[in-house]
Order: sequence, then structure tokens, then C-alpha cells
Amino acid sequence: MIIYISGAISNDFNYKEKFNQAEEKLLKMGHAVLNPTVVPPMFSWEQHLHIDYAMIDICDGLYMLKDWRDSEGAKMEYDYAIKNFSFIDPKNTFASGASYGGYMINWIEGHTDRFKALFCHNGTFNLESMWGTTEELWFPNWEVGGTPWENREAYEKWSPHRYADNFKTPMLIVHSAYDFRLSEEQAFQAFTTLQRLGIESKFLYFPDETHFVSKPQNAKLWWNTVFDWFKSHQKQE
Repeated sequence: MIIYISGAISNDFNYKEKFNQAEEKLLKMGHAVLNPTVVPPMFSWEQHLHIDYAMIDICDGLYMLKDWRDSEGAKMEYDYAIKNFSFIDPKNTFASGASYGGYMINWIEGHTDRFKALFCHNGTFNLESMWGTTEELWFPNWEVGGTPWENREAYEKWSPHRYADNFKTPMLIVHSAYDFRLSEEQAFQAFTTLQRLGIESKFLYFPDETHFVSKPQNAKLWWNTVFDWFKSHQKQE
């Protein structure tokens, strides 16, 4: 099973639409695909089901991510799937994510070893350097609760790079040069750390893409690389 954690909830539908294009191929490879939804603390799960996406961007306080860093929603859905679908092998699961989902993959790397391999697309690795390089300062200022010098404790507590001593799962990293929301240096730091620790890792870099990979040939390379990564780590019967 592959669990895919999407970007920020305001872009949840957009990210899942892009990922859904490959679900059929993943299924043909023998994977079940789980798209968990991370719910902000001010909404119950029932309320979330009725949120109008047109209204999400103006909901004050929506991005208080510090209250949902543990991704309880994703854990709940993962555990439910493992418990209720006998065709899913709990020892043969993978996790992937883009943007905020990429941040969660880096977070997962330091907090669990339940997955056979991980895939991170344009994700945050170091919150402090992300603050200094992003073109949209609103995100870290609001999500983490201020600047790195105003809220040092939060930046250290919630930054994936602080848990590198727990890293052990193989990871594929993809990042692009023209992603100004999450600078390429986030991927450089993550890949360097994994390599220094001797953890199997691979880095696919696009010098001509943005936060999304949209050029046809690049997209083809993206999907082939992702498919090959999952396939190479899939336990064979």
C-alpha cells in the first residue's frame, strides 16, 4: 500500500487530482493507494466533510499546523486500512507526499520505521532555513507562530532535520530549481543528511520546473522514477 499525503488543505483537491492520474498505474503494480486527509484542529472530521473548498482560503487560523504535526488523521486512516483490508501487507507499505505532504514525509522519516521506503516531493526539511528562503513568509510566520528568533522552541521542535539521528528509511527526493515557495536548498539538506548517515537515498532534480512538474518529458521522467523507486523496494512474493 502507498499512502500519499497531499499539500496544504486549501490545495488538497488540486494535489489529489494530480496524483490520481497515476493511481491506476500504481494499482496495476499491485499497490493499494490511500489518500489521507489532514484535518485542522478547529474542524471535526464530520465538519471537514462539508467544508466548501471555495471558503477554505479565508478561514482564519486554518494553517495552525503546530497542532496537527503528528498527523493523527493519516495514522487513523492507515491503521484502519491495515486492520480492515486483508489484502494489504503491513510489512510492505510506502509513504509519499508533496509540499506539506513532503514536509510530513521528512517528519515521518524521523518518527517511524513502519514504511519500506519514502518519497518526498518539494518538502520542507529545515524550518528555520525555509523561513529565510521562501517567497511566501506568511506560511512559516503563521504556521510556526512567528519568526525563528521569536519562537525558537517551535522551530526546533517541529523541524524534521532535528530528528536526523532517528532516520533509517530509504527515501527518494524530488525538487525543482524554480520552486520559490520551498527552495531547492531544502532538498539539498535532506539528501546530504541521508547520504551522510549512509541511508539509501536518491535525488531527482529539475532545473527548469517550479513547485509542480508540468513539462511533458519531465513529468514522464518524474513518474518513471517514482514507479521504479516503489517497485525496487516492494517485497516480492
